[in-house]
Amino acid sequence: VDLVSERAYRYREGQASDLVGLPAAALADEQSARQEMMEHLADFDDHLLEELLSDIAPPSAELYQSLSRDLAADLVVPVFFRLGPAGPRRAPPVEMPAPRCAGPG
Repeated sequence: VDLVSERAYRYREGQASDLVGLPAAALADEQSARQEMMEHLADFDDHLLEELLSDIAPPSAELYQSLSRDLAADLVVPVFFRLGPAGPRRAPPVEMPAPRCAGPG
């Protein structure tokens, strides 16, 4: 699940991932994790903090910008998980989605 875009993907080895619907049973967990992520990003972004305190949902583009800045400054670390028959596990290393989370230069 991409917490910024709120999209879920199904991994297919050796192929492009499929965009899938987020199961209704996982929606509460996704919302909670997304809120927690935004609160952590707000530690480094006063504008985002103001939006969250005012109950304004920031647009995904704004979250990607904040995340990109924080990644470039080594303030946050991306973590990827996968869900399979054995349950959730940390995913093997993957390349960051460069167009959305590219650092400077």
